[in-house]
Order: sequence, then structure tokens, then C-alpha cells
Amino acid sequence: MTNQDKRAVESMIRCGLDLDEVIASFPKLDPAEVEEVYKAVKEIAGEVVEVLILKMNCS
Repeated sequence: MTNQDKRAVESMIRCGLDLDEVIASFPKLDPAEVEEVYKAVKEIAGEVVEVLILKMNCS
């Protein structure tokens, strides 16, 4: 997967698509690689959401 492909997949995940929809959107990419990117983005998003909520509660 090229860096450009990875960024495109990350963008689709951040738009709210689930794993099956992202895989269907990129049929030429290896589903295993798409799944790795999906998991990484979801883990990062979970951390960011927690931080933002803490900041909102403190302000």
C-alpha cells in the first residue's frame, strides 16, 4: 500500500465508514493492510476523544 493509499483509507475511516465499507471502497488493496490501518486509526481516535473530553470538562 502506498502512502497515498494509506492516507485515503484513513480519510474514509475518519468519515465514519466501518471496516467492511472501507474494504469495499478499495477493492484493489489488500484487505489485511486496510484492516491494520483501520485498527490504528480507531486506536488513535479513541485516545484523541478521551483527551478532548478531559479538556472540555476542565475548561
